[in-house]
Amino acid sequence: MGLGILTYLHSYIPLALYLGSFLVALFSAFWKPKAGLFYLICLIPFTFSLVKAQQYPFGNQLLDIIWFSIFIGAIKCYNSEDKPNSLTPVIMLMCIYFIALLNGFFYSDVNAHVDHLARIKQWKNFIIMPILYYLTYYSVRDIKTSKQVIFVMLVILLIVEWKFYKSCGWLASREHFSYQMRGGQFGYLGQNEFAAFILNYVALGSGILLFSSINIKLRIMLFATLGFGIFCLLYSFSRGAYVGIVITLLFFSLFSKKIRIGIALLIIVGICGTQFLPQSVVERITMTQTSEGEIESSAGGRLMLWTHVIDNVFSRNPIIGVGYGIFKYVPDKTGQTYGDPHSNYMETLAEQGIIGVFILLFLYYSAWKSGWLLYKLSIKKDDKFIRGAGLGFCGCVLASMTTNLFGDRWTHYQVMTYFWILWAIVDRMYVLEPENNGLHNNGNGNV
Repeated sequence: MGLGILTYLHSYIPLALYLGSFLVALFSAFWKPKAGLFYLICLIPFTFSLVKAQQYPFGNQLLDIIWFSIFIGAIKCYNSEDKPNSLTPVIMLMCIYFIALLNGFFYSDVNAHVDHLARIKQWKNFIIMPILYYLTYYSVRDIKTSKQVIFVMLVILLIVEWKFYKSCGWLASREHFSYQMRGGQFGYLGQNEFAAFILNYVALGSGILLFSSINIKLRIMLFATLGFGIFCLLYSFSRGAYVGIVITLLFFSLFSKKIRIGIALLIIVGICGTQFLPQSVVERITMTQTSEGEIESSAGGRLMLWTHVIDNVFSRNPIIGVGYGIFKYVPDKTGQTYGDPHSNYMETLAEQGIIGVFILLFLYYSAWKSGWLLYKLSIKKDDKFIRGAGLGFCGCVLASMTTNLFGDRWTHYQVMTYFWILWAIVDRMYVLEPENNGLHNNGNGNV
Protein backbone atom coordinates (compact mmCIF):
# COMPACT_ATOMS: atom_id res chain seq x y z
CA MET A 1 0.00 0.00 0.00
CA GLY A 2 2.79 2.38 0.94
CA LEU A 3 4.65 1.70 -2.32
CA GLY A 4 1.45 2.32 -4.25
CA ILE A 5 1.06 5.75 -2.67
CA LEU A 6 4.69 6.61 -3.46
CA THR A 7 4.24 5.51 -7.07
CA TYR A 8 1.08 7.60 -7.33
CA LEU A 9 2.80 10.67 -5.91
CA HIS A 10 5.85 10.12 -8.11
CA SER A 11 3.67 10.43 -11.20
CA TYR A 12 2.83 14.00 -10.19
CA ILE A 13 6.46 15.14 -9.79
CA PRO A 14 6.67 16.59 -13.35
CA LEU A 15 3.50 18.63 -12.75
CA ALA A 16 4.87 19.84 -9.40
CA LEU A 17 8.14 20.86 -11.07
CA TYR A 18 6.20 22.64 -13.80
CA LEU A 19 3.97 24.64 -11.47
CA GLY A 20 6.80 25.22 -9.01
CA SER A 21 8.98 26.67 -11.77
CA PHE A 22 6.52 29.46 -12.52
CA LEU A 23 5.98 30.25 -8.85
CA VAL A 24 9.70 30.36 -8.17
CA ALA A 25 10.25 32.45 -11.30
CA LEU A 26 7.83 35.10 -10.05
CA PHE A 27 9.40 35.03 -6.58
CA SER A 28 12.89 35.26 -8.04
CA ALA A 29 12.17 38.04 -10.53
CA PHE A 30 10.30 40.36 -8.19
CA TRP A 31 11.76 39.64 -4.77
CA LYS A 32 14.81 37.44 -4.19
CA PRO A 33 16.75 36.11 -7.21
CA LYS A 34 18.56 33.63 -4.97
CA ALA A 35 15.30 31.64 -4.78
CA GLY A 36 15.57 30.90 -8.49
CA LEU A 37 19.23 30.05 -8.05
CA PHE A 38 18.46 27.43 -5.38
CA TYR A 39 15.64 26.01 -7.50
CA LEU A 40 17.95 25.79 -10.53
CA ILE A 41 20.55 23.94 -8.48
CA CYS A 42 17.92 21.38 -7.50
CA LEU A 43 16.61 20.96 -11.07
CA ILE A 44 19.83 20.64 -13.08
CA PRO A 45 20.73 16.97 -12.47
CA PHE A 46 17.22 15.57 -12.92
CA THR A 47 16.71 15.77 -16.65
CA PHE A 48 14.23 12.90 -16.86
CA SER A 49 11.74 14.70 -14.64
CA LEU A 50 12.20 17.89 -16.66
CA VAL A 51 11.57 16.01 -19.89
CA LYS A 52 8.31 14.64 -18.52
CA ALA A 53 7.24 18.20 -17.73
CA GLN A 54 7.52 19.08 -21.42
CA GLN A 55 3.99 17.78 -21.97
CA TYR A 56 2.69 21.03 -20.46
CA PRO A 57 2.68 24.47 -22.19
CA PHE A 58 6.21 25.95 -22.25
CA GLY A 59 7.39 22.84 -20.40
CA ASN A 60 10.50 22.61 -22.56
CA GLN A 61 11.52 26.12 -21.50
CA LEU A 62 11.50 25.69 -17.72
CA LEU A 63 15.24 26.14 -17.25
CA ASP A 64 15.21 29.20 -19.49
CA ILE A 65 12.29 30.67 -17.52
CA ILE A 66 14.13 30.20 -14.23
CA TRP A 67 17.34 31.59 -15.69
CA PHE A 68 15.52 34.66 -17.05
CA SER A 69 13.81 35.25 -13.70
CA ILE A 70 17.22 35.23 -11.96
CA PHE A 71 18.44 37.67 -14.61
CA ILE A 72 15.59 40.10 -13.86
CA GLY A 73 16.10 39.79 -10.12
CA ALA A 74 19.86 40.20 -10.36
CA ILE A 75 19.49 43.47 -12.29
CA LYS A 76 18.03 45.04 -9.17
CA CYS A 77 21.09 43.93 -7.20
CA TYR A 78 23.60 45.17 -9.77
CA ASN A 79 26.22 47.60 -8.54
CA SER A 80 28.67 48.99 -11.07
CA GLU A 81 31.31 49.43 -8.36
CA ASP A 82 30.98 45.82 -7.20
CA LYS A 83 32.76 43.99 -10.03
CA PRO A 84 33.71 40.30 -9.83
CA ASN A 85 37.40 39.47 -9.63
CA SER A 86 37.05 37.20 -12.66
CA LEU A 87 35.32 39.73 -14.91
CA THR A 88 38.01 39.71 -17.62
CA PRO A 89 38.40 35.97 -18.33
CA VAL A 90 34.65 35.34 -18.36
CA ILE A 91 34.03 38.19 -20.80
CA MET A 92 36.92 36.98 -22.98
CA LEU A 93 35.40 33.51 -23.10
CA MET A 94 31.96 34.85 -24.05
CA CYS A 95 33.52 36.99 -26.78
CA ILE A 96 35.50 34.15 -28.38
CA TYR A 97 32.41 31.92 -28.34
CA PHE A 98 30.41 34.67 -30.04
CA ILE A 99 33.13 35.15 -32.67
CA ALA A 100 33.26 31.37 -33.20
CA LEU A 101 29.47 31.27 -33.67
CA LEU A 102 29.64 33.99 -36.35
CA ASN A 103 32.70 32.39 -37.94
CA GLY A 104 30.74 29.20 -38.46
CA PHE A 105 28.29 30.96 -40.78
CA PHE A 106 31.10 31.88 -43.19
CA TYR A 107 33.07 28.62 -43.23
CA SER A 108 32.21 26.75 -46.43
CA ASP A 109 34.75 23.93 -46.75
CA VAL A 110 32.30 21.25 -45.61
CA ASN A 111 30.75 18.26 -47.32
CA ALA A 112 27.24 18.44 -45.82
CA HIS A 113 24.49 20.91 -45.04
CA VAL A 114 25.27 22.76 -41.81
CA ASP A 115 22.38 22.94 -39.35
CA HIS A 116 22.96 26.48 -38.13
CA LEU A 117 19.80 26.49 -36.01
CA ALA A 118 21.13 23.54 -34.00
CA ARG A 119 24.44 25.37 -33.61
CA ILE A 120 22.68 28.44 -32.24
CA LYS A 121 20.68 26.36 -29.75
CA GLN A 122 23.80 24.57 -28.58
CA TRP A 123 25.66 27.87 -28.28
CA LYS A 124 22.80 29.39 -26.27
CA ASN A 125 22.76 26.43 -23.87
CA PHE A 126 26.45 26.97 -23.21
CA ILE A 127 26.58 30.75 -23.02
CA ILE A 128 23.96 30.96 -20.28
CA MET A 129 26.47 29.27 -17.94
CA PRO A 130 29.10 32.05 -17.92
CA ILE A 131 26.26 34.57 -17.73
CA LEU A 132 25.01 32.63 -14.70
CA TYR A 133 28.36 33.39 -13.07
CA TYR A 134 27.43 37.09 -13.02
CA LEU A 135 23.83 36.42 -11.99
CA THR A 136 25.01 34.32 -9.05
CA TYR A 137 27.59 36.90 -8.03
CA TYR A 138 24.99 39.68 -7.81
CA SER A 139 22.24 37.46 -6.35
CA VAL A 140 24.31 36.17 -3.42
CA ARG A 141 25.23 39.00 -1.08
CA ASP A 142 26.39 37.42 2.19
CA ILE A 143 28.46 34.62 3.64
CA LYS A 144 25.45 32.76 5.03
CA THR A 145 23.78 32.44 1.62
CA SER A 146 27.12 31.45 0.07
CA LYS A 147 27.42 28.57 2.51
CA GLN A 148 23.82 27.58 1.89
CA VAL A 149 24.44 27.36 -1.86
CA ILE A 150 27.41 25.05 -1.29
CA PHE A 151 25.42 22.95 1.17
CA VAL A 152 22.46 22.53 -1.22
CA MET A 153 24.82 21.51 -4.02
CA LEU A 154 26.39 18.83 -1.86
CA VAL A 155 22.98 17.52 -0.78
CA ILE A 156 21.88 17.25 -4.44
CA LEU A 157 25.19 15.54 -5.23
CA LEU A 158 24.50 12.96 -2.52
CA ILE A 159 21.01 12.33 -3.94
CA VAL A 160 22.45 11.81 -7.43
CA GLU A 161 25.04 9.38 -6.03
CA TRP A 162 22.38 7.49 -4.09
CA LYS A 163 20.19 7.16 -7.19
CA PHE A 164 23.12 5.72 -9.12
CA TYR A 165 23.93 3.31 -6.30
CA LYS A 166 20.34 2.09 -6.11
CA SER A 167 19.94 1.65 -9.86
CA CYS A 168 23.44 0.38 -10.69
CA GLY A 169 24.52 -1.44 -7.55
CA TRP A 170 24.39 -4.66 -9.57
CA LEU A 171 27.56 -3.54 -11.35
CA ALA A 172 29.51 -4.46 -8.23
CA SER A 173 28.66 -8.13 -8.83
CA ARG A 174 29.99 -8.13 -12.40
CA GLU A 175 33.45 -9.65 -12.54
CA HIS A 176 34.47 -8.49 -16.01
CA PHE A 177 34.21 -5.19 -17.83
CA SER A 178 32.18 -4.82 -21.01
CA TYR A 179 30.95 -1.74 -22.86
CA GLN A 180 27.38 -3.00 -22.46
CA MET A 181 27.69 -2.17 -18.74
CA ARG A 182 28.15 1.53 -19.46
CA GLY A 183 24.62 2.75 -19.99
CA GLY A 184 23.85 6.45 -19.53
CA GLN A 185 22.97 7.30 -15.94
CA PHE A 186 22.75 11.07 -16.10
CA GLY A 187 19.85 12.18 -18.21
CA TYR A 188 20.84 11.80 -21.84
CA LEU A 189 24.55 12.05 -21.13
CA GLY A 190 26.91 9.11 -20.91
CA GLN A 191 28.94 7.65 -18.10
CA ASN A 192 31.96 9.84 -18.80
CA GLU A 193 29.90 13.00 -18.32
CA PHE A 194 28.30 11.52 -15.21
CA ALA A 195 31.75 10.72 -13.80
CA ALA A 196 32.95 14.26 -14.54
CA PHE A 197 29.98 15.69 -12.63
CA ILE A 198 30.63 13.45 -9.62
CA LEU A 199 34.37 14.08 -9.59
CA ASN A 200 34.09 17.87 -9.90
CA TYR A 201 31.86 18.30 -6.88
CA VAL A 202 33.17 15.43 -4.78
CA ALA A 203 36.45 17.37 -5.02
CA LEU A 204 34.66 20.39 -3.56
CA GLY A 205 33.10 18.32 -0.76
CA SER A 206 36.42 16.62 -0.04
CA GLY A 207 38.15 19.97 0.33
CA ILE A 208 35.56 21.10 2.86
CA LEU A 209 35.69 17.77 4.67
CA LEU A 210 39.49 17.67 4.87
CA PHE A 211 40.32 21.29 5.57
CA SER A 212 37.31 22.80 7.36
CA SER A 213 36.12 22.73 10.94
CA ILE A 214 32.49 21.66 10.48
CA ASN A 215 29.81 20.25 12.74
CA ILE A 216 29.34 16.49 13.07
CA LYS A 217 26.14 16.34 11.00
CA LEU A 218 27.75 18.03 8.01
CA ARG A 219 30.85 15.87 8.43
CA ILE A 220 28.75 12.68 8.33
CA MET A 221 26.98 13.91 5.21
CA LEU A 222 30.29 14.68 3.51
CA PHE A 223 31.66 11.25 4.44
CA ALA A 224 28.58 9.71 2.83
CA THR A 225 29.03 11.92 -0.23
CA LEU A 226 32.67 10.87 -0.51
CA GLY A 227 31.86 7.16 -0.02
CA PHE A 228 29.04 7.00 -2.56
CA GLY A 229 31.10 9.24 -4.85
CA ILE A 230 33.95 6.72 -4.90
CA PHE A 231 31.45 3.98 -5.80
CA CYS A 232 30.03 6.11 -8.62
CA LEU A 233 33.47 6.93 -9.98
CA LEU A 234 34.71 3.34 -9.87
CA TYR A 235 31.65 1.99 -11.67
CA SER A 236 31.42 4.79 -14.18
CA PHE A 237 34.38 3.02 -15.80
CA SER A 238 35.66 6.42 -16.90
CA ARG A 239 39.42 6.41 -17.22
CA GLY A 240 39.43 10.18 -17.43
CA ALA A 241 37.78 10.27 -14.00
CA TYR A 242 40.34 7.81 -12.66
CA VAL A 243 43.14 10.13 -13.76
CA GLY A 244 41.24 13.06 -12.25
CA ILE A 245 41.02 11.27 -8.90
CA VAL A 246 44.79 10.84 -8.81
CA ILE A 247 45.50 14.47 -9.74
CA THR A 248 43.00 15.82 -7.22
CA LEU A 249 44.42 13.63 -4.44
CA LEU A 250 47.96 14.71 -5.26
CA PHE A 251 46.88 18.35 -5.06
CA PHE A 252 45.18 17.89 -1.68
CA SER A 253 48.21 15.96 -0.42
CA LEU A 254 50.27 19.15 -0.67
CA PHE A 255 48.29 20.51 2.29
CA SER A 256 47.83 17.45 4.50
CA LYS A 257 50.26 14.90 5.87
CA LYS A 258 47.39 12.44 6.40
CA ILE A 259 46.53 12.50 2.71
CA ARG A 260 50.17 11.87 1.79
CA ILE A 261 50.17 8.84 4.07
CA GLY A 262 46.96 7.65 2.42
CA ILE A 263 48.47 8.02 -1.05
CA ALA A 264 51.53 6.10 0.08
CA LEU A 265 49.30 3.27 1.27
CA LEU A 266 47.48 3.27 -2.09
CA ILE A 267 50.80 3.01 -3.90
CA ILE A 268 51.80 0.09 -1.70
CA VAL A 269 48.51 -1.64 -2.46
CA GLY A 270 49.07 -0.99 -6.17
CA ILE A 271 52.56 -2.47 -6.02
CA CYS A 272 51.45 -5.51 -4.06
CA GLY A 273 48.52 -6.15 -6.37
CA THR A 274 45.07 -4.98 -7.37
CA GLN A 275 43.08 -7.61 -5.48
CA PHE A 276 41.38 -4.88 -3.43
CA LEU A 277 39.81 -3.34 -6.53
CA PRO A 278 36.88 -4.93 -8.38
CA GLN A 279 38.08 -7.02 -11.32
CA SER A 280 35.90 -5.12 -13.80
CA VAL A 281 37.49 -1.84 -12.69
CA VAL A 282 41.00 -3.29 -12.96
CA GLU A 283 40.24 -4.45 -16.49
CA ARG A 284 38.97 -1.01 -17.45
CA ILE A 285 42.12 0.67 -16.08
CA THR A 286 44.53 -1.76 -17.74
CA MET A 287 42.85 -2.13 -21.14
CA THR A 288 44.66 0.78 -22.82
CA GLN A 289 46.60 -1.91 -24.68
CA THR A 290 45.37 -5.30 -25.91
CA SER A 291 47.06 -8.57 -25.01
CA GLU A 292 48.87 -8.34 -28.37
CA GLY A 293 50.38 -4.99 -27.36
CA GLU A 294 48.24 -2.90 -29.70
CA ILE A 295 46.45 0.25 -28.54
CA GLU A 296 42.90 -0.54 -27.41
CA SER A 297 40.18 0.64 -29.82
CA SER A 298 38.87 3.44 -27.59
CA ALA A 299 42.33 4.95 -27.01
CA GLY A 300 43.33 4.35 -30.62
CA GLY A 301 40.19 6.09 -31.84
CA ARG A 302 41.04 9.18 -29.81
CA LEU A 303 44.55 9.33 -31.28
CA MET A 304 43.09 9.08 -34.78
CA LEU A 305 40.59 11.88 -34.06
CA TRP A 306 43.26 14.14 -32.58
CA THR A 307 45.42 13.57 -35.67
CA HIS A 308 42.41 14.56 -37.79
CA VAL A 309 42.02 17.76 -35.76
CA ILE A 310 45.65 18.78 -36.29
CA ASP A 311 46.06 17.72 -39.91
CA ASN A 312 42.67 18.48 -41.43
CA VAL A 313 40.85 21.05 -39.27
CA PHE A 314 43.24 23.18 -37.23
CA SER A 315 45.59 23.64 -40.18
CA ARG A 316 42.81 25.31 -42.22
CA ASN A 317 42.35 28.19 -39.78
CA PRO A 318 44.83 28.01 -36.90
CA ILE A 319 44.13 31.48 -35.46
CA ILE A 320 40.36 31.49 -34.77
CA GLY A 321 39.34 28.01 -35.95
CA VAL A 322 36.60 26.86 -38.30
CA GLY A 323 33.70 28.09 -36.14
CA TYR A 324 31.57 26.88 -33.27
CA GLY A 325 29.85 23.55 -33.97
CA ILE A 326 31.54 23.15 -37.38
CA PHE A 327 34.07 20.41 -36.55
CA LYS A 328 31.65 17.57 -37.29
CA TYR A 329 31.11 18.90 -40.82
CA VAL A 330 34.80 19.16 -41.79
CA PRO A 331 35.98 16.09 -43.75
CA ASP A 332 39.35 14.42 -43.66
CA LYS A 333 41.33 13.64 -46.80
CA THR A 334 39.07 10.69 -47.62
CA GLY A 335 35.90 12.77 -47.26
CA GLN A 336 34.86 11.21 -43.95
CA THR A 337 33.57 13.36 -41.07
CA TYR A 338 33.61 12.75 -37.31
CA GLY A 339 31.12 13.92 -34.71
CA ASP A 340 33.35 14.51 -31.71
CA PRO A 341 37.14 14.80 -31.23
CA HIS A 342 36.81 13.36 -27.70
CA SER A 343 38.79 16.16 -26.09
CA ASN A 344 37.48 19.59 -25.26
CA TYR A 345 40.92 21.08 -25.83
CA MET A 346 41.13 19.55 -29.31
CA GLU A 347 37.59 20.66 -30.07
CA THR A 348 38.44 24.20 -28.97
CA LEU A 349 41.62 24.14 -31.04
CA ALA A 350 39.63 23.07 -34.11
CA GLU A 351 36.69 25.47 -33.70
CA GLN A 352 38.28 28.49 -31.98
CA GLY A 353 41.93 28.12 -32.89
CA ILE A 354 44.95 29.12 -30.86
CA ILE A 355 43.13 32.14 -29.45
CA GLY A 356 40.30 29.97 -28.13
CA VAL A 357 42.66 27.51 -26.43
CA PHE A 358 44.60 30.35 -24.84
CA ILE A 359 41.41 31.92 -23.48
CA LEU A 360 40.18 28.55 -22.18
CA LEU A 361 43.44 27.90 -20.33
CA PHE A 362 43.48 31.46 -19.01
CA LEU A 363 39.93 31.01 -17.74
CA TYR A 364 40.84 27.77 -15.97
CA TYR A 365 43.85 29.50 -14.42
CA SER A 366 41.65 32.39 -13.27
CA ALA A 367 39.12 29.99 -11.71
CA TRP A 368 41.89 28.13 -9.89
CA LYS A 369 43.35 31.44 -8.75
CA SER A 370 39.97 32.43 -7.27
CA GLY A 371 40.00 29.33 -5.08
CA TRP A 372 43.64 29.90 -4.15
CA LEU A 373 43.01 33.51 -3.14
CA LEU A 374 40.14 32.36 -0.92
CA TYR A 375 42.47 29.80 0.67
CA LYS A 376 45.10 32.49 1.35
CA LEU A 377 42.42 34.77 2.80
CA SER A 378 41.32 31.96 5.13
CA ILE A 379 44.84 31.76 6.56
CA LYS A 380 44.91 35.51 7.13
CA LYS A 381 41.45 35.56 8.73
CA ASP A 382 41.78 32.13 10.43
CA ASP A 383 38.51 30.86 8.91
CA LYS A 384 38.62 27.14 8.22
CA PHE A 385 35.36 26.91 6.30
CA ILE A 386 36.47 29.21 3.51
CA ARG A 387 39.81 27.40 3.57
CA GLY A 388 38.04 24.17 2.70
CA ALA A 389 35.84 25.90 0.14
CA GLY A 390 38.86 27.55 -1.51
CA LEU A 391 40.94 24.39 -1.75
CA GLY A 392 37.86 22.36 -2.67
CA PHE A 393 37.15 24.67 -5.61
CA CYS A 394 40.80 24.46 -6.68
CA GLY A 395 40.36 20.67 -6.71
CA CYS A 396 37.14 21.10 -8.70
CA VAL A 397 39.00 23.15 -11.32
CA LEU A 398 41.78 20.57 -11.61
CA ALA A 399 39.22 17.77 -11.91
CA SER A 400 37.41 19.60 -14.71
CA MET A 401 40.64 20.33 -16.55
CA THR A 402 41.57 16.65 -16.39
CA THR A 403 38.27 15.11 -17.48
CA ASN A 404 38.02 17.55 -20.40
CA LEU A 405 41.25 16.11 -21.77
CA PHE A 406 39.29 12.98 -22.67
CA GLY A 407 36.05 14.47 -23.96
CA ASP A 408 33.75 17.47 -24.00
CA ARG A 409 32.37 17.86 -20.48
CA TRP A 410 32.73 21.65 -20.76
CA THR A 411 29.66 22.55 -22.81
CA HIS A 412 27.12 20.27 -21.04
CA TYR A 413 25.02 22.36 -18.67
CA GLN A 414 24.25 19.35 -16.46
CA VAL A 415 27.94 18.88 -15.76
CA MET A 416 29.24 22.45 -15.61
CA THR A 417 26.44 24.70 -14.32
CA TYR A 418 27.49 24.06 -10.71
CA PHE A 419 31.07 25.00 -11.66
CA TRP A 420 30.06 28.52 -12.74
CA ILE A 421 27.83 29.00 -9.72
CA LEU A 422 30.62 27.86 -7.39
CA TRP A 423 33.11 30.16 -9.05
CA ALA A 424 30.82 33.11 -8.44
CA ILE A 425 30.33 32.02 -4.81
CA VAL A 426 34.09 31.77 -4.28
CA ASP A 427 34.63 35.24 -5.72
CA ARG A 428 31.77 36.64 -3.66
CA MET A 429 33.11 35.13 -0.43
CA TYR A 430 36.50 36.63 -1.17
CA VAL A 431 35.28 40.21 -1.62
CA LEU A 432 32.89 40.23 1.33
CA GLU A 433 34.19 42.10 4.33
CA PRO A 434 34.55 39.43 7.07
CA GLU A 435 34.04 41.87 9.92
CA ASN A 436 30.69 43.01 8.48
CA ASN A 437 29.36 39.54 7.79
CA GLY A 438 30.19 37.64 10.93
CA LEU A 439 32.90 35.55 9.30
CA HIS A 440 35.01 35.53 12.47
CA ASN A 441 32.02 34.67 14.59
CA ASN A 442 30.77 31.96 12.28
CA GLY A 443 34.02 30.47 11.16
CA ASN A 444 33.16 26.95 12.27
CA GLY A 445 31.45 26.20 8.97
CA ASN A 446 27.94 25.71 10.35
CA VAL A 447 25.33 26.16 7.67
